[in-house]
Amino acid sequence: MSYGLNVQAVCDSNCCFLYFGVVAPGKCPDQKAFERTKLFQIVSNLRPGQYIVGDAAYTLTDQVLCPFVGSQRESTNKDAYNYFLSQLRIRIEMTMGLLTNKWRILRKESLSFRMKKTVAILSVWARLHNFWLFMDDDKMKEHANRIEFLNALELVDPMLMEELVRYSRKTNDIPI
Repeated sequence: MSYGLNVQAVCDSNCCFLYFGVVAPGKCPDQKAFERTKLFQIVSNLRPGQYIVGDAAYTLTDQVLCPFVGSQRESTNKDAYNYFLSQLRIRIEMTMGLLTNKWRILRKESLSFRMKKTVAILSVWARLHNFWLFMDDDKMKEHANRIEFLNALELVDPMLMEELVRYSRKTNDIPI
């Protein structure tokens, strides 16, 4: 069985996930999926001057900045706005690219697990993505014990983690 999933994610300028949630079936529009998340509540309560950046699939609000589309973007100012917004938005694209490049199975084929397990695996991969980013930092390498750090990530199911590691090693997807 093959199915799509709607992932809602937020990252910082260092391509570290601040929020990662598999929240709906793939056919669900991004805005509706976003409205189902805790992230939506958090974003709705941001102070004035604080924003997140979305693409054209989201609704423009005081907290969510979205590009102008179609005939809306005809003015020079709106075109400039879209350009600078895209420069901010590219970080999430880079972050997802780093994630799928580390675990290339995410690019090639669908995962052949049940939905619940697939959601858990994707969440683990997002946490491992952040872990690998931190391990690239020399200070973190000096002070972090990988096992302690993984435990601090509060992975719910250690058996799932072991299965993911075994599966990824078999497909040469985990950088060692």
